Parts: sequence; structure tokens; C-alpha cells
Amino acid sequence: MTRPISKQLLPLYDKPLVYYPPATLMLAAGLRDILLISTLEHAPVFTRLLGDGPQWGGRIRYATQSEPKGIAQALLIAEDFIDGNPVCLILGDNLFYGHGLPEQLRLAATQKRGATVFAYYVRDPRSSPPRSRAYGTTT
Repeated sequence: MTRPISKQLLPLYDKPLVYYPPATLMLAAGLRDILLISTLEHAPVFTRLLGDGPQWGGRIRYATQSEPKGIAQALLIAEDFIDGNPVCLILGDNLFYGHGLPEQLRLAATQKRGATVFAYYVRDPRSSPPRSRAYGTTT
């Protein structure tokens, strides 16, 4: 199903999945400048769908990568965008929600040093059904 179309473009309730991460960052965390990194193939679709950000209350810029190679590569691609400033990274196919999340995000955004990693306890993201204890995400 996700070969011909990016997983982030599949609908979740009444919106494409990709709508939720920017909304979380802009509405809950108060961030106003977002860089969306996508493959060359899907970047034009995201650009048409999300625009440049005023309708979200901020600015959205775009960068591309030849193929997804993980979080570390995303940070390297974003190096000029980050320019030594604090940064928040959220995956386009993950949902972030829960009691107190906006406050936790705003608190993390004020940190001057170190990092905050948000994780969710799952039994074992590698097995189905989950069996042993581990922290991780399932996608």
C-alpha cells in the first residue's frame, strides 16, 4: 500500500497523517518554523498539500533526501536550517498525544542544554503480539 504513495499521506480520520506532526509542533509546542524532509518523489506532493505554512500559523520549508536513511541523516540535511539553534525532531508517521503533552513540549522547548526524548512504553515493538518489556515505537 505504501509503495505508490507515502505512508504519511494516508488518511487518519479526516486528514492525511502528515497533518498531525506539524499541528502538534505548532499548536501544542508553539514552534513556528518547520523543515519537512522528504524523498524527491514525494516532496512535491507535501509542498502542494501543506504549502509554506501561513495557514498553520508559521512557516514550512522543505528539503529532500535521495532515500530515507534515518534520524541522523535528517539532522545532517537540516544542519543549515538548524544553524546552531535549538531543534525539535518529530517523525511524520507518528502521533503524539496524551495528558499534559502541550505543557511537556513547551517545557522541552525552553531547555538551554541537553535533550528531551519522548518515548512510550510498549511491551516489545519487535514482536506480534508484544511479549517482553522494551521502550520503543511501532510503525
